[in-house]
Amino acid sequence: MKKTEIINNELTLIMDDKNEHKTIKSWIYKTLKNNIIELVIKPNQKISEFYLSQQFKVSRIPIREVLTILENEGLVEVLPQKGTFVKKISLQEIHSGIFFRKAIEAEVLFEIVESTQNYDLSYIYHTLELMKKYDWEKNNDPKKFHYLDNEFHRQIFKLVYKEYQWDKLDHFVSGHTRIRFLELFDKKTIVNIINQHEEELEIIIEKNKDKIRDFLSRHTSNFIDHLNNIIKLDPDMFE
Repeated sequence: MKKTEIINNELTLIMDDKNEHKTIKSWIYKTLKNNIIELVIKPNQKISEFYLSQQFKVSRIPIREVLTILENEGLVEVLPQKGTFVKKISLQEIHSGIFFRKAIEAEVLFEIVESTQNYDLSYIYHTLELMKKYDWEKNNDPKKFHYLDNEFHRQIFKLVYKEYQWDKLDHFVSGHTRIRFLELFDKKTIVNIINQHEEELEIIIEKNKDKIRDFLSRHTSNFIDHLNNIIKLDPDMFE
C-alpha cells in the first residue's frame, strides 16, 4: 500500500493512499484509525479539527463525522471546552477484549478440529513462512508483522467461513491491538508469537481438541504478562 508522510508541529500523520478508497470519508477514517492503532498518534494526544481539515484538504464536516465514529469505537474522546483527544488505553476494555477473543477463537478452533473436512492450509503456511523468513533483527517492522499476524488468524477463521467474525473481533479489540504494536518492537515477543502460531497450526493438523483450552490459556497469560510490563514502562498511556 502506497503511503505518504505529513509532518507538522502538532502531528505527524502517515497517510493512506487516497486512490485506494471509494470515498473521502473512508480515506480519512482509515488514515486516522491506523495512526491511532499504530501509536503514531499517542494516547491522550490532542487532535485538532482545523489541522486535520487542512491536511486532508476538506471541510470540517467529514472530519467531525469520522471523529464521531472513532469516538463510538472508543479510540477518541471529546472533552467539553478542551477539544478532541486520543483516548487512553482502557485496561477494562483490554481485559474484556481478551475474554471475548479467547471465547470466540476457542469455538472456531473446536469447529475446525471436530470437522471431518480436509482444509487447505497452504495460504496459512505461506503467511507463517513469511513471518519466519523475515529478518526482524535488521528490519524490525511492527506494521508488517501485525498485518501478517492478523492475516494468519483471519485465514484460520476463514476455514469455517468466520472471517466476518474475525474482522468484527479485530474491530472490537482496538485497545488490544495498540498494545500488540508496543509488543512488536521486542524481538523475543515476535519469536514467541511465531512459535504460538506453529503450535496452533499443529493443533489444527492433528485435530487435537484436547490442547485447545490449554493453548489459548497460555497465549492469554503471555499477553497479560507483556501488558503488565508495558504498563510499568509507560503508565500514563492507560486508564
